[in-house]
Amino acid sequence: MLTVIRNGKFTGVRYPEDKESYRRHHREQGDLCIWFEGEIADHHDENGNPVYREVAPEQLIAHAKAEKKTAIQEAKKQVRDSGVTVDSIRFDTDITARISYQEFAAKIAADPAYTVPDWKASGDVFVAMDAALYERISAAMEQLMGRVFTWQKDQNARVDAVSDPATAMEELEQISTTYTG
Repeated sequence: MLTVIRNGKFTGVRYPEDKESYRRHHREQGDLCIWFEGEIADHHDENGNPVYREVAPEQLIAHAKAEKKTAIQEAKKQVRDSGVTVDSIRFDTDITARISYQEFAAKIAADPAYTVPDWKASGDVFVAMDAALYERISAAMEQLMGRVFTWQKDQNARVDAVSDPATAMEELEQISTTYTG
């Protein structure tokens, strides 16, 4: 169950499914949400109300690290799919575009003179796609992916290096999930 934590303690608020709207709402309240199946109450007070237990620091840290790595992964995907600029023209690099580039590569491998006169670069921009332009786009995509993969690896290493329970949450907060390369 998606379980809400505030100030290192379970709050008693739980959801049977993991929805981004729940997480966003609780993030705005300063809460942390983790997927947790276990018992969250230690015991009940004299009025029968549950007394919620503290969350083990290592559990909070592990969850925060996983969340940070997921955010880094999402940032990498966004950059990967945001396009590249070649000859002052923006070219799509989302999954559909990447499949089209692979298909084009197969055709020019069989016929190096193969050309598509009206290749959709991005938006309403069309170009004549030939082997030379494809090679420049491919090189730009490889450079972009090399940079963003290195960034992801470095950010994940910074996440993995966080170990001191006393400062872990602050340290993780300082690790950027925005690619600036």
